[in-house]
Amino acid sequence: MPLLLLDSTLGQFVYGVPYVVTVALIASYLCALITTPVIAGMTFRPTTNRKNKDNTKIRQLFIGLLKKSLKHKKTTIALSILFILVCGMCIQGLEATLLPKADKVMLQIDLTSEFASDIDKTEALANQTIELLKNEPELTDYYVAVGSNLPKFYLSVRHRAESPDIAQIAYTFDLSESERFKSKEALQSHVQTLLSQDLVGGTAATMLLELGSFQTIEFRVIGDDLDRLDEIRYELTGMMQT
Repeated sequence: MPLLLLDSTLGQFVYGVPYVVTVALIASYLCALITTPVIAGMTFRPTTNRKNKDNTKIRQLFIGLLKKSLKHKKTTIALSILFILVCGMCIQGLEATLLPKADKVMLQIDLTSEFASDIDKTEALANQTIELLKNEPELTDYYVAVGSNLPKFYLSVRHRAESPDIAQIAYTFDLSESERFKSKEALQSHVQTLLSQDLVGGTAATMLLELGSFQTIEFRVIGDDLDRLDEIRYELTGMMQT
């Protein structure tokens, strides 16, 4: 129960653990009370040795359910199978996330200009991004680097090699008074959609900070024979796919 009540990014990430445990325990409890005795009644031999026990109201309730279940054995087993399928459907509805989002109010935007060797065009692209986002009240302060990365402001921020066609912007945001966005994922999706539609002269990738990072592996094939380079490229691609 405490894990279900966590109100933070970490709580959203671990929500699936107590949810699955709760569903499994409820399903196991009902199967132990109803399904298992029915299957036992169908397979075990009856005995004449019985022990008299004081029947409380709860015991009488379950004995009544058990008698009804034994009377309608096929229906009970069918309902148990249906209940298991419903539990499986509930678990499939859980969001699968490899790395949880960091509990930081910061949005990272990586820009790539269409002009590979013109840093002025990249700076114009960064200014255009800031202009597009200036009317978003949830976004507050921002920091910009053109031609390189910002000083590493979090451990999971991916480093890109310095180049005239790259820029990086880090925005801080505040959703405490926002009526449009209930989560930072919704804000990220909105910003990404806005930039994808209106940004001209380059591309933008918006990211929330995560508790971990993915590192890309880059292979560079260098040579003068273009045909041979293509052959090696296809060979490497085939090896990676297998």
